[in-house]
Amino acid sequence: MPSEANGQRSDPTLGVVLLDCDHYTDRFGRFAPTDERGLGSLPAGFFESPATWPVGTVFAVAPGAQPNETIRGTLQATEGLVESVGVLAPHCDLIVADCGFFWAARARTQLPGTTLISGLDLLDLAGVMTSQPIGLLTFSEQDARNLLADHPLYDRLRVVGLIDQPNWNALDDTAFGDSGKWTVDGLRDELLDVVAHELRDGAFKDAGVLVLECTCLPQFRADLRGLTTLPILDAASVAKMALT
Repeated sequence: MPSEANGQRSDPTLGVVLLDCDHYTDRFGRFAPTDERGLGSLPAGFFESPATWPVGTVFAVAPGAQPNETIRGTLQATEGLVESVGVLAPHCDLIVADCGFFWAARARTQLPGTTLISGLDLLDLAGVMTSQPIGLLTFSEQDARNLLADHPLYDRLRVVGLIDQPNWNALDDTAFGDSGKWTVDGLRDELLDVVAHELRDGAFKDAGVLVLECTCLPQFRADLRGLTTLPILDAASVAKMALT
C-alpha cells in the first residue's frame, strides 16, 4: 500500500480497470504486491492479480464491460471504462485495463487521469521503432482489424488472433475465471504453436516489432523470447517501467 504524508502519496499506485466478469468478490479494492489474489481468483501474471504488479494497486470493475462487449468495442463497454477510470483516477498515478479492446474508448472520449489503456496504445511507438511491418498479436483478429481500420498504421499491421484456439476461446465468457475450460499451460502451448508458425511461414515472418494486445499475453514474454529476438511491446511491461 502506498504511504501517505500530509495527504500526499509517496509511493506510486497503479489503477487497474477490470472487465465485468462473474468471478469477482467485489467491485472496488486496494491491494499490496504481496497479495496474490485481489477481487478475483486469477493468479500472478494476470492483470487482476495484485502480485503481478511491483507497486500497490487499486482495482475497479467496469460496469457492463463484459468480455464480448469489450472485444467488440461496444458503447456499453466504453461507458463502463469511463466510469471506472473516473473512480480510479483520484487514487492512482497510472491506470491500465485488463482488456486491450478497451482501446475503442480512445476514439470516443477523453479519459480522466493518466492512462495506458491497451497495448494498442503502443502502436505509434512500434511505428517509429521499425520501417518493417508491425506484428500484432491479439485475442481476435477480425475484431482488432475492425477496431483499427482507420489507424494510420493499419497497412503496416500484420494481425494474428488466438480466439480460434480452444483454451483462448474459453476466455470470451463472463464466467471464464471459474469455468475450468482453460489452463495457463494450455494458453501457453497454443500461443507458442501459433507464434512459431507465424514467425516461420506466416504474418510475422518479416515483422520488425511484435505488439501484444491481449493482457493475458505479457505473462508469456519469456516464452515468446525463446522463439524470437524481435522487440516486444506490451502495456504491462511499460506500466511497470513507468512506476518503478
